[in-house]
Amino acid sequence: MTTLKGLILAGGKSSRMGKDKGLLPLHGLPLRISLYQTLRQAGLTDVYISCREDQLPDLGHFPGIVDIFPDTGPLGAILSAFEKDPTSAWLVLACDMPLIQVETIRQLIAARNPAKAATVFSDESGNLQPLAAIWEPAIFPTAQSVFFTQNRSPRKVLLQSTIHLIFPQNPQDLTNINDPEALARIKKKLQD
Repeated sequence: MTTLKGLILAGGKSSRMGKDKGLLPLHGLPLRISLYQTLRQAGLTDVYISCREDQLPDLGHFPGIVDIFPDTGPLGAILSAFEKDPTSAWLVLACDMPLIQVETIRQLIAARNPAKAATVFSDESGNLQPLAAIWEPAIFPTAQSVFFTQNRSPRKVLLQSTIHLIFPQNPQDLTNINDPEALARIKKKLQD
C-alpha cells in the first residue's frame, strides 16, 4: 500500500477570523501543533504543516511544506504536498477543526481505500469534507486540472473523482471554526 503522510493546512490568511487560526490556543498549544500531535498519535509518522513562506520560521522543529502556489487556497497547499512527494497519499486536515479526536483520524485511516482517488468523510446529507480526507496519488492529475481552471475548489476535485465515502462516528469532530463567533462556541463547548 502507498505510504500515507499527514498534511495540516495552516497557510491560509484567516481573514474571517481576523488572526491566524493555526495559532489559536488549544489545550495550551497552537491549534496547528495540537493537530500535528493528534495525527502522530493516530499512527502517522510523517506529518507536515502546510504554511506560507513567512510562517516557516515560526514552526520551529515541526516540519513544514511551503505553499508553492501562494494565495490559492487549500487546493494549492494540497498540490504543494504532491509536488513534494507525488508517490505518497496525503491525509489532509484543515487546521480549524479543534474538536477532531485521534479516534476519528484512526477511523479515516482504517477506512482508507487506495483503489479510489480519495477516502472522504461526509455527513448524512452528502456534504463532503475535502479537508478531512485521504488524497491518493491517483488524484493528482485531476487536482492539477481543476486548479488551473481557476475554480480551485477541493470539493470540485473530489466530485470529478472516484471516491470512497465514510461517515464519522463522531460528526461533531469535523466542526470547524471560521470566525470569532464559531471560536466562542467551541471554547464554550470545550469548557462544558
